[in-house]
Amino acid sequence: MIQILPAVTEPSVGSEAEDDCQLLDALVEGGTSVMFLKDVQGRYLRVNQRFEASFDLPREAILGRTDHELFPKDIADAFRKHDLEVMERGVPVEFEEEAPYVDGTHTSIVEKFPWRRADGSLGGVGGLALDITARKRAEAERKELEARMVRAEKLESLGVLAGGVAHDFNNLLAAILANAGLGLAKLEASHTVRGFLEQIESATLRASELTRQMLAYAGRRSVARESVELSSLVGETATLLQSIVSSKAIVRRELAADLPTLQGDATQLRQVVMNLLTNASEALEGASGTIVVRTRLVQATAADLRSRHVTPEPPAGRYVAAEVTDSGAGMTEETQARMFDPFFSTKFTGRGLGLAAVLGIVRAHGGTLQVESAPGAEILVLGPGSAKLELIKWVHEHEKRLVSKIIGVETADHPHDRQIVAHARVAFDKHDRMMGNVG
Repeated sequence: MIQILPAVTEPSVGSEAEDDCQLLDALVEGGTSVMFLKDVQGRYLRVNQRFEASFDLPREAILGRTDHELFPKDIADAFRKHDLEVMERGVPVEFEEEAPYVDGTHTSIVEKFPWRRADGSLGGVGGLALDITARKRAEAERKELEARMVRAEKLESLGVLAGGVAHDFNNLLAAILANAGLGLAKLEASHTVRGFLEQIESATLRASELTRQMLAYAGRRSVARESVELSSLVGETATLLQSIVSSKAIVRRELAADLPTLQGDATQLRQVVMNLLTNASEALEGASGTIVVRTRLVQATAADLRSRHVTPEPPAGRYVAAEVTDSGAGMTEETQARMFDPFFSTKFTGRGLGLAAVLGIVRAHGGTLQVESAPGAEILVLGPGSAKLELIKWVHEHEKRLVSKIIGVETADHPHDRQIVAHARVAFDKHDRMMGNVG
C-alpha cells in the first residue's frame, strides 16, 4: 500500500519540502522504466519522461485523460481491468501487458499498486512498467532454434536409417533380380515357370522404386548435374499432369522468362514438381479451387533462407525459385510437423515417401525448403538453382536403366554380391537378346 503524504503532493515553501520533491522527481524521471499515477476514475495524474517518449505524447496531452482516450479499445480495456483489480484487492499486483509504443507493440511486466491520500482514502492506482520485449523476442527465437534443431536431428536420424535400410535392401534386390534373370535366361519362351519368374522380376523392379525414394530422402541418391531451365521443366510437368489434377481446379501458370539455368538433376527436380502439384490438387478435396504454379528469380537474405527442415542453411544470394500454392483448407500444425516424415500421409496408406522424398532431393541439391499454410498450402524450395513446388508421380525409366541402378557395381560391397552382379549382367544381356530389347 502506497500513501502519498501532503509533504509530497502539496509541498511547503520550506527548503526541506523542496528537497523531497526534487528527490522524488529524480527517482521518477531518472529511471528507464515507464511510471505513472492515476486517480480512481483512471485519469492520469503523473507520468514520467519515459512514458512520454515511449508513446510519443507530450505530458499535457496525457494528464487528465484516461486510457480509453489515449489507446485502442482492446488495450485500454485490459489496462482498466487490471487497475480495478488492484484497487479492489488493495495490494500490489504484477501483470504482463502489451502497449502500442511509438516503434511498435511492446510487452512489459507492470507492477501496479493502490495509492492512498493522507486521510487514508483510496486515491487511485500507480504503476511501474519494465519493458521485456527484447527478452521475449530472444526467448521466442531460442525456442524456435531449439525446435528447428530437434526437427533437423530427427530428420537426420531418419535419413541415416532410411539410407542404411535402402543400401542393404538394394543388395537383396540385386540377388533376387540376378537369380530371376539367370532363370529366365535358361528357360525357353514357352516354359510355364517363366511367368512366375517374370512376376518376381516385375515386383522387384517396383520395389526398386521404393529404394530410390528412400535414397532420395536420405540424400544419398546421385545427382546428375546438368543445366536445367526451370520454367520449361515446371511448365512441361504441369502439362503432363493435367489429367491427374482435379477437373474442378483452375491451374494458373506464372512462369518467368529468361531465368538463369540451374545445375541439377532434371529427373529428380521433375519428381519434386510432380509431388507438389499432386498434393495441391488433393488439398482441394474435389472442390473448386485454384492452383498457382510460379517460377521467379529472388534475391534471398539469410532470413528468407531460414528453414525448419533443412540444415545447414544455404548462404544468402540470388536463387531461382519455383512455387506451387493452392486454395485448399490448409494444414493443421500437427500435419505440418509430420509432413516430411517417411510414409506419413493424411490420405489412404501406401502412398510411398511423398514429401519425404522431396525433402531429400532438395537437400541433395544443396537447397532449402519452406512451408506456409494459412489457409491453403505453399511449399517453397530454394537452392543453388532449385524451386518452390508441390506434387506426386512415379518417374518411369527404361527397365534396363532401373536394373543397372539397382545392381550396379557400386552397390555390391561383398565378393559374393560382385559375383552375383557379374552373372546378372550376362543374364540380362541374354534376356535382352531373347526379348529383342537390345540397345
